This record gives sequence, structure tokens and C-alpha cells, in this order.
Amino acid sequence: MSDKKEKKTIGDEIWAEIKDKEIQMYALPSQTVADHVTRKAVPGDLVFLKPKSPAVVASLQDAIGNDYICNVLEGGTITVERAKKAAQDDDDYVLFPRPNGKVEKILRKKIFG
Repeated sequence: MSDKKEKKTIGDEIWAEIKDKEIQMYALPSQTVADHVTRKAVPGDLVFLKPKSPAVVASLQDAIGNDYICNVLEGGTITVERAKKAAQDDDDYVLFPRPNGKVEKILRKKIFG
């Protein structure tokens, strides 16, 4: 028998950080992200989530905050990744990785007001 522990991925770290965050759903108290999505077992730097209801998509980004980016894929799967801040302009810009592999630098004020 092997005593090796599975290596934690960035996706595992993100899931640990967001799963217990409070989410506003159906005006019910004490709801968490984990109550409304199921994590898919996909290793890597992204978290793949299957929503239990389509209504969760609108509330998820608010629940997990501006340090993460949610993307809805075809078929309804949601990916969550960390927002990457520009090192030189930490307070003014956020870097958003795009599916085509390019990274877009967007002024924070345009996104978050």
C-alpha cells in the first residue's frame, strides 16, 4: 500500500476557499456555495462546478467576491478561477485570462465601479 498523499491543486485550494461562503439564494438563511453546486472532479487550476439550479449562476459571483472569476461554459458547467492582479498596477487593473490563452488587462473601475 502506498502512503502517498494526493497533491493539492490550485483548483482544490480555490474550492476550499469558496465552498463555505454564504450565498443569497431564495431568501433562505445560512446557505453556502456548496449547498447549490456540485464540484466536478477535474484536476487543475480551475474549479468546475455543476449548478443544482440555473438560478445559482447570478448569485455565485457576488457570493465568492472579486478575487475570483466565474465563467459559464456551454452545457451550464461553471468554472471558477482566481482573478490575476497586475503586479505594477495592483489597485487599478485586473488581468482576466481569456479562453483563447490571451490575458486582457481591464481597468478595475470599469468592472467593479
